[in-house]
Amino acid sequence: METRQIRQPVKKPVHFGRYVAERKPMREPFELKIVEHIATLGDSGTYTRELNVVSFNNRPARLDVRLWKQDGSGSKVPLKGIQLTDDEAQALCNALNDYIGRD
Repeated sequence: METRQIRQPVKKPVHFGRYVAERKPMREPFELKIVEHIATLGDSGTYTRELNVVSFNNRPARLDVRLWKQDGSGSKVPLKGIQLTDDEAQALCNALNDYIGRD
């Protein structure tokens, strides 16, 4: 089981000619805990798409399909992904079975 604190980068104002747009403040750091690694769905160099059971900020763990980037220090950084409840995962499984089985 892996737990880590993820700190969001500080964003600077965006300049559009003589106009400056202030960006929204970044979110607070969050805690990510990989409860169970189920499978690696794809691998392309420094990026992997993984299926895990993950808990964010000590919330109940959910099924998580996410792209991860391997950084230079050997740890993984979470990128875009989706979390599914058990009911959503079951609905997705049924839909995929229907799609695959409909030759």
